[in-house]
This record gives sequence, structure tokens and C-alpha cells, in this order.
Amino acid sequence: MRSKIILLILCYTQLTLSSQSIFTHKCSITNTISSATMVDKSRSGNNAKATVIVTHNWGSSGAYNNHPIGATWKNNALTVVNLDGAKMPKNAKFNILISTDKKLGMMHKVTSSNRSGHISYINNTRWNNNPNVKLLITQSGAGTKNPNPVGIYYTSGKWAIYNQNMKPLPKGAFFYVYECQDCSIITANSPNGNFFDFSNERNNPKAQLFVTQYWTSVYNPHEVGLWYNQGKWSVYNEDKKPLPRNSKFIVGKGKAKKYNTTTINTTYAPVLTQAKSPGKIKLHFYGISVDDHQENTWGNVKYCLQKKSSNGKYVDVKPEGKSSAWQKWSRPKGNPLMCYPYPKHGKKIGNINQNLIYKIDLNAFNNLEYRIKYEIKLTCSHQDNFAASVGDHAMRSYETDYIKVYPTDNPEMVTHIGKAHKTASNRVHSFRVQFGVVSM
Repeated sequence: MRSKIILLILCYTQLTLSSQSIFTHKCSITNTISSATMVDKSRSGNNAKATVIVTHNWGSSGAYNNHPIGATWKNNALTVVNLDGAKMPKNAKFNILISTDKKLGMMHKVTSSNRSGHISYINNTRWNNNPNVKLLITQSGAGTKNPNPVGIYYTSGKWAIYNQNMKPLPKGAFFYVYECQDCSIITANSPNGNFFDFSNERNNPKAQLFVTQYWTSVYNPHEVGLWYNQGKWSVYNEDKKPLPRNSKFIVGKGKAKKYNTTTINTTYAPVLTQAKSPGKIKLHFYGISVDDHQENTWGNVKYCLQKKSSNGKYVDVKPEGKSSAWQKWSRPKGNPLMCYPYPKHGKKIGNINQNLIYKIDLNAFNNLEYRIKYEIKLTCSHQDNFAASVGDHAMRSYETDYIKVYPTDNPEMVTHIGKAHKTASNRVHSFRVQFGVVSM
């Protein structure tokens, strides 16, 4: 029990814009216990359904907090936590944005259907097919903990959250996502050690800014914060490790305002490997599954690696030792393949296991210019249940350093699920084919 009575007066500024509140929270011995600090309800309110964005603000004389942070509501009170359980510094400061605008904010949950390794894809009609929107993210302390540095990027018409250190995103992790309408993209083209000065809010030490790491080509697997020094704000790495050149960040006040966007279709995906040429990859065709129960299956699967040419069209690539670019697996009806239900995300189907080696241009590989094109034409035991489809599979999920992190016998896998087909007995079947690629 403490024998002293401590009178603590905190000076803060607060901006309220109808459904939005922005303020700075300072940790103290009266509001901080272990890995968590509780925010005063007079500032946070008590709406547990609100979207929350939190950024560590070192200010001009703060404390380092080299730990992934999250925000959670407990008993209608907002708490900022270190997700790895580390002790929260007593004098740390956090800029906090709280919004009840459902158009601008949402809670994203990582599920088996939207997750691919270290990536989870956001489905939001306002943000889909909109690469120009600026999104801020903060992990939630609720659900499964993800004690890793995170970022955001745009790919194939959707925004996605990813772990900077390439560790798999755990199923059941939650993220607050908020559309920032006055944010801009900052590129650290000439970082100074572990920090980079940017032009936003010069000579304004009381500015309440927010930052989210943004990927286009460079990873920064470190926790970041904001620092004010000599009239300039900087983004910095909490662990004091050098900030990678050309790493990018979404930075702004988060203030809501009228915002017009345009829709452009483009494709990006995280790639950590440095461009080298030439190189080799191994393509695995793992197998086929049937979404119902085990079935005897026959037919064929044709597939081909393709590279994007200078005119934008894709050309076929021959594997080593083969006379044709297109490869085919087939089984006759008299000797069918036993197919079992899809095991689960991240698991091999493993009933075919064909492997091919390709010589590639790693510069093009780094720029996402390779894809797999495949055609499946399969029939299972029910003669009326015929499934045939043609699809193009851009190698987004595994054309990354996820290839290098996992060894050859466990590369990143991508599974295509076909259309559902109803049999005469009203059973519904869907075929899945599974591919994987690993660098050599």
C-alpha cells in the first residue's frame, strides 16, 4: 500500500468532430499496471464498438516502447496494452483516435478464409478496388494475440494486413482499421539511422499524428513510433535499428473530412527477397481434394507457369527437362484417385505431389510478373457430378520471402476452390487443387 497521496495533473488537448475524438494519453503510476495502461473515460468515452487507432508518441522527451501495442475495451473502459506482455513504461505517451463512424472504421478478424500465411485480406466495399484510400490499423488486445510488427498494403483490389517479420498471422486476431482522410504516404528515401524526418506539421510539437507501416517493396520488421526534434516530426524504429531506405508509412492526423477517391485496379504483394537474376524456383502440385467426403476422382489437371512480357501479355515458361510448358496430371475412370476432404488452411493435400524446376528472372519474380494458369476437368464417383473450370492464379500469396522463410518441404501453399456442383442425390461437391512455390 502506498503511503503517499499523489496528485497528478495531466494537460492534454482534445479534438472532437461529431463521431470522432483525438487526444494524447500519458502513462503514469496511477493508470498503468504491468503491461497495460487505462485511458480516462472522460476522454475515451465508453463505446466498446468504436474504432480505435493508437500510435506511440515519443514527443521530444519520451520513453521507448519496443513492443507491439494493442487497444481493447474492458468494462467499457479503453486500455492500451503491450501484446507481448512486457511492462508498459510509466512515462510513455500515446496518440489515440476514437471513431464511431461505421463508414470510416471497422474491426477486422483474421479467419481461415481471409488468411494466407502472414497476410490477411480485408473485405470492405468502400475500400475494395480503391488503392488511393489511406488506412490506419491498430491491433486489438481482444482475441488471439499477435505480438508482431504489422503493416498494410494493397493487392488485387483489396487491402491486406501483414506481419512485417513474415510470421503467420494467427487465426482469431483482431485489428481496428480506419480510413484516414487527411493522411499522406511518407517514403524514407534518406533515413538518418533509425529515424526519418518528414514535412508534416513542422514547428508543431503538440501535433497529434498517427502512423501505420505501408508496404510496396520494402519490409521494416520493427515497431515504430513518432518523435519530435528540432521543429520536425520523425518516424523511428523503437529498437533503434536502422530504418530501411525507401520504407513507407501512412502518416496523418486522422481528422475526418470530405474525401473523394478514384478507383484504379492494380496489384501489389510483399516481397522481401532482393532482386537477383537469374534464379530458380520449384513448383509443387500437391494434389486434389473434394469438399464433402472421400471420393474416387478421375479426369485431369493442366497447369503452366507464365511470365508477364513487356507488352503486358503472359507467355508460357517451360520447366527444366520438359519439352512443353503445359504439364498435365490425369487419372482414368478405371484407376481413380482417392480424394479426401480439404484438411485445413496451411496443410498439404498431398495425394499427387508433382515437382517441377524452372529457371526464372528474379527481377521479374520480385516484380510479381509470374503466375500459374491451370485448367481442371474432374469427375468423382457420382457420374452426374462433373466439375470443370479454368482459372488464372497470380502468385501473390507465395511470391514473397515466405518462400525463403519456410524450407523446400514446406513452402507457402495456395489452394483454389472450384465451383460447387449438386448431384442427383442433392449432394454438393467442390474440387480444390493446391499449388506451392519455393525459391532455390
